[in-house]
Amino acid sequence: MADKGLKKCYVCCQWIPADVAVLAVRRYMCPQHLTCNRCNIVLPNDVWTIGPSPFCQECYQVLRQKITCVSCKATIEKKAFHELGGFWHKSCFVCQICRKGFPNNKYYPVMNKPYCSQHAKELMRESSKQQKPSNDFFV
Repeated sequence: MADKGLKKCYVCCQWIPADVAVLAVRRYMCPQHLTCNRCNIVLPNDVWTIGPSPFCQECYQVLRQKITCVSCKATIEKKAFHELGGFWHKSCFVCQICRKGFPNNKYYPVMNKPYCSQHAKELMRESSKQQKPSNDFFV
Protein backbone atom coordinates (compact mmCIF):
# COMPACT_ATOMS: atom_id res chain seq x y z
CA MET A 1 0.00 0.00 0.00
CA ALA A 2 1.39 3.37 -1.03
CA ASP A 3 1.97 6.35 1.22
CA LYS A 4 -0.54 9.19 0.70
CA GLY A 5 2.31 11.45 -0.38
CA LEU A 6 3.16 9.16 -3.30
CA LYS A 7 1.59 8.66 -6.71
CA LYS A 8 2.14 5.75 -9.08
CA CYS A 9 3.48 6.65 -12.54
CA TYR A 10 1.17 5.31 -15.24
CA VAL A 11 4.15 4.68 -17.57
CA CYS A 12 6.86 3.10 -15.39
CA CYS A 13 4.67 1.99 -12.44
CA GLN A 14 7.15 3.49 -9.94
CA TRP A 15 5.99 5.40 -6.87
CA ILE A 16 6.92 9.08 -7.02
CA PRO A 17 6.38 12.01 -4.62
CA ALA A 18 3.04 13.73 -5.19
CA ASP A 19 4.72 17.12 -5.56
CA VAL A 20 6.80 15.75 -8.47
CA ALA A 21 4.06 13.74 -10.19
CA VAL A 22 2.37 15.30 -13.21
CA LEU A 23 -1.37 14.81 -13.66
CA ALA A 24 -2.25 14.76 -17.34
CA VAL A 25 -5.03 13.03 -19.25
CA ARG A 26 -6.33 11.76 -15.88
CA ARG A 27 -3.12 9.88 -15.15
CA TYR A 28 -0.16 10.54 -12.87
CA MET A 29 3.26 10.34 -14.50
CA CYS A 30 6.90 11.11 -13.86
CA PRO A 31 7.63 14.46 -15.58
CA GLN A 32 9.97 12.75 -18.07
CA HIS A 33 7.23 10.30 -19.07
CA LEU A 34 4.75 12.95 -20.17
CA THR A 35 5.63 12.92 -23.87
CA CYS A 36 3.91 13.80 -27.12
CA ASN A 37 2.16 10.73 -28.48
CA ARG A 38 3.38 11.61 -32.00
CA CYS A 39 6.90 13.08 -31.86
CA ASN A 40 7.88 11.81 -28.37
CA ILE A 41 9.28 15.09 -27.03
CA VAL A 42 8.92 15.63 -23.29
CA LEU A 43 6.00 17.99 -22.78
CA PRO A 44 6.10 21.12 -20.64
CA ASN A 45 2.93 22.28 -18.87
CA ASP A 46 1.40 22.99 -22.29
CA VAL A 47 -0.38 19.70 -23.08
CA TRP A 48 -2.90 19.25 -25.90
CA THR A 49 -5.06 16.14 -25.97
CA ILE A 50 -7.04 14.11 -28.45
CA GLY A 51 -8.97 11.55 -26.46
CA PRO A 52 -6.65 10.12 -23.80
CA SER A 53 -3.47 10.92 -25.74
CA PRO A 54 -1.20 13.91 -24.99
CA PHE A 55 0.42 15.93 -27.80
CA CYS A 56 2.65 18.96 -28.17
CA GLN A 57 0.91 21.97 -29.72
CA GLU A 58 2.55 21.53 -33.13
CA CYS A 59 1.58 17.85 -33.48
CA TYR A 60 -1.91 18.59 -32.20
CA GLN A 61 -2.37 21.23 -34.89
CA VAL A 62 -1.09 18.90 -37.59
CA LEU A 63 -3.49 16.16 -36.49
CA ARG A 64 -6.50 18.42 -35.98
CA GLN A 65 -6.32 20.42 -39.15
CA LYS A 66 -4.71 20.31 -42.52
CA ILE A 67 -1.79 22.72 -42.36
CA THR A 68 -0.29 23.80 -45.65
CA CYS A 69 3.29 24.88 -46.21
CA VAL A 70 3.69 28.59 -46.95
CA SER A 71 6.30 27.82 -49.61
CA CYS A 72 5.11 24.75 -51.55
CA LYS A 73 1.41 24.88 -50.55
CA ALA A 74 1.39 21.10 -49.87
CA THR A 75 -0.18 19.67 -46.73
CA ILE A 76 2.29 19.16 -43.89
CA GLU A 77 1.86 15.59 -42.69
CA LYS A 78 4.75 15.49 -40.22
CA LYS A 79 5.91 18.02 -37.66
CA ALA A 80 5.36 21.59 -38.81
CA PHE A 81 8.05 24.26 -38.60
CA HIS A 82 6.48 27.58 -37.54
CA GLU A 83 8.25 30.79 -38.59
CA LEU A 84 7.38 34.19 -40.11
CA GLY A 85 3.71 33.79 -39.25
CA GLY A 86 3.20 30.50 -41.10
CA PHE A 87 3.95 26.80 -41.18
CA TRP A 88 6.71 25.33 -43.35
CA HIS A 89 8.21 21.96 -44.21
CA LYS A 90 11.72 22.12 -42.78
CA SER A 91 13.06 21.49 -46.29
CA CYS A 92 11.04 24.45 -47.66
CA PHE A 93 12.37 27.01 -45.17
CA VAL A 94 15.20 28.10 -47.48
CA CYS A 95 15.92 31.17 -49.60
CA GLN A 96 12.85 31.53 -51.76
CA ILE A 97 14.95 32.39 -54.82
CA CYS A 98 18.11 30.22 -54.79
CA ARG A 99 16.56 27.48 -52.56
CA LYS A 100 19.73 27.26 -50.43
CA GLY A 101 19.65 26.81 -46.65
CA PHE A 102 20.75 29.45 -44.17
CA PRO A 103 24.27 29.26 -42.70
CA ASN A 104 24.11 29.72 -38.92
CA ASN A 105 20.29 29.82 -39.25
CA LYS A 106 20.47 33.48 -40.29
CA TYR A 107 17.87 34.55 -42.81
CA TYR A 108 16.44 37.86 -43.99
CA PRO A 109 12.65 38.22 -44.06
CA VAL A 110 11.08 40.11 -46.94
CA MET A 111 7.29 40.19 -47.06
CA ASN A 112 7.10 37.26 -44.57
CA LYS A 113 9.32 34.97 -46.63
CA PRO A 114 12.94 34.00 -45.92
CA TYR A 115 15.81 34.97 -48.21
CA CYS A 116 19.59 34.72 -48.15
CA SER A 117 21.53 37.96 -47.72
CA GLN A 118 22.24 38.36 -51.45
CA HIS A 119 18.65 37.90 -52.61
CA ALA A 120 17.19 39.97 -49.77
CA LYS A 121 19.44 42.87 -50.80
CA GLU A 122 18.40 42.48 -54.44
CA LEU A 123 14.72 42.49 -53.49
CA MET A 124 15.22 45.55 -51.31
CA ARG A 125 17.01 47.37 -54.14
CA GLU A 126 14.11 46.60 -56.49
CA SER A 127 11.52 47.73 -53.96
CA SER A 128 13.50 50.88 -53.09
CA LYS A 129 13.04 52.02 -56.65
CA GLN A 130 9.32 52.02 -55.91
CA GLN A 131 9.32 53.16 -52.26
CA LYS A 132 11.55 54.48 -49.49
CA PRO A 133 13.59 51.63 -47.88
CA SER A 134 13.18 50.69 -44.23
CA ASN A 135 16.17 51.02 -41.88
CA ASP A 136 15.02 48.15 -39.66
CA PHE A 137 15.04 45.48 -42.36
CA PHE A 138 17.69 43.02 -41.19
CA VAL A 139 17.11 40.90 -38.08
